Amino acid sequence: MTKISLQNIDNLQNESTVVSAINNNNAYTRAAMDNTLSRDGTAPNQMNTPLDMNSKKIINLVDATTDQEPVTFGQFNNTISALNSGAVVAASYVTTTPSSTLTQERILSAGNNISVIDSGPGTLSVPGTVTVGISDDDLNAIAALSTTGLISRTGAGTAATRTVTGTANEITITNGDGVSGNPTASLPSALTFTGKTVTGGTYSSPTLNTPTFVSPALDTPVSGTMTNVTGLPISTGVSGLGTNVATFLATPSSANLIAAMTDETGTGANVFATSPTLVTPLLGTPTSGTLTNCTGLPLSGHTNQAAYTIVANNTGGSAAPTAVDIPTITSKATPVSADIVLIQDSAASNAFKRTTVGAIGSVGAVSSFNTLTGAVTSNVVVQKFTVSGTYTPTSGMLHCIIECVGGGGGGGGLANSSAGSGNSSGGGGAGSYSRTYSTAAAVGASKTVTIGAAGSAGSSVGPTSGGAGGDTSVGTLCIGKGGGGGTNGPNGAGGSGGVAGTGDVTTTGMSGGNGSNQAVTTVTTRSPFGGSSVLGGGGNEGVSAGNAVGGTPATGFGGGGGGAASQNAAGGAAGGGGGGGLVIITEFINL
Repeated sequence: MTKISLQNIDNLQNESTVVSAINNNNAYTRAAMDNTLSRDGTAPNQMNTPLDMNSKKIINLVDATTDQEPVTFGQFNNTISALNSGAVVAASYVTTTPSSTLTQERILSAGNNISVIDSGPGTLSVPGTVTVGISDDDLNAIAALSTTGLISRTGAGTAATRTVTGTANEITITNGDGVSGNPTASLPSALTFTGKTVTGGTYSSPTLNTPTFVSPALDTPVSGTMTNVTGLPISTGVSGLGTNVATFLATPSSANLIAAMTDETGTGANVFATSPTLVTPLLGTPTSGTLTNCTGLPLSGHTNQAAYTIVANNTGGSAAPTAVDIPTITSKATPVSADIVLIQDSAASNAFKRTTVGAIGSVGAVSSFNTLTGAVTSNVVVQKFTVSGTYTPTSGMLHCIIECVGGGGGGGGLANSSAGSGNSSGGGGAGSYSRTYSTAAAVGASKTVTIGAAGSAGSSVGPTSGGAGGDTSVGTLCIGKGGGGGTNGPNGAGGSGGVAGTGDVTTTGMSGGNGSNQAVTTVTTRSPFGGSSVLGGGGNEGVSAGNAVGGTPATGFGGGGGGAASQNAAGGAAGGGGGGGLVIITEFINL
């Protein structure tokens, strides 16, 4: 019978009917394929009901090796031949694994350090083998030894024979290899202890050649020579000494010496002839003596001096001091600056000190000028930069004042106005001003000077806004920022003034005037002013009375350019250009 019934498609006119028929045919085909056996084993590949071969053969089978495999005709004939040849099937067997076909088998299993290796079943002509052996590497290593002696495990799975030996004149070993009996150790009759240390023990009448004893208890020797003996203690090893003599010999100090003596006089340290130090001695009246290096002589030990005198040497050479009467000392009518004067220092508990006439004369006067002392001769030099370059300090410059003003912004340009209206563009902003104090050390060998460019004038074509002014700087010590350009008109905003820069003093620039856009009847229209800087004016206002008026350029450094104005379609006009930056450096020179 047919296992699959497919639906025929008569025509393709009805799309949904055709699609449905194709999908149903695909489903039938898939189910039929799943219900077939796969030659390559693709799942599902298992029978759900008995397979009816319909009296047909299954050919080309391999010989069975497991219980659930079919036996081939060849295997069956071999078994019949074996039985006919007398093969035993109901006897006792020794096997390595249990068998479901034998009833009286014995299992051959491995014990400790024993291995059983089954090569597998053989054939009638080539039987299989079972090998029983030792599985421990250490036992195999011992079994492999071929020499006699004590066995030593030298590593994992390795062994060797060893023989215990002695050292001549120190220890004797008998039967060291253990072959003839247990090994024994004994001392020879004559021992050598060279390089050895013997600790403890009692020795009866030994004969010792140049031994070294460590902390021995010798008792009382019958005799002996102590020529080379050291370390004999004075306090216990020498008898017959006077009181405290042993203490002095052990520690020979002046205190121990005086304790050992019985007829001394005075106390303190022992005194020898050359350069002794005496502590509060009672000398009596010396017959003679030299006191050149003596100190501590009290004033009461001097003889009396005349009133209002000092003891001094008032000569031009070395001489014995004499009593000098101050009122009689020669007077100097015109002292000079280097002459020395004796004073009492009030800041040091009125201690006597010396100073000079010049130093006394300078008290209360100016002692220094900007860290300069002594005579100061100063000069002022001014360096001005209107273009970028390098500032090199004048020789001898100690400090300076640096001033910077940024470039001014340009005024905005203006297109043609319409009839009946008056228009204007914004004026440019001024550059900011900065001022700083600096020293020669801060300036160094030189500094780069950058002059801020003037802002460009805005054009009537477009129209365009005025250009911004550039920053002015001397290195990083002082920086003046550029002003902003005015916005093109009509009604253009004024450019912002330069922001605060870098310096001890820094100010923002003035903003430019704002433009306008107004109806005109009889009034005039003014062009906005440019912002003025600290060091220069901005462009002035202009007046338009029915005509076009261009912006006025800045009149000074850092000033902003003026804006343009126009009335009644009189035409467009350009803005005024800004002023460039400026650097002024005022140097103070020490001559």
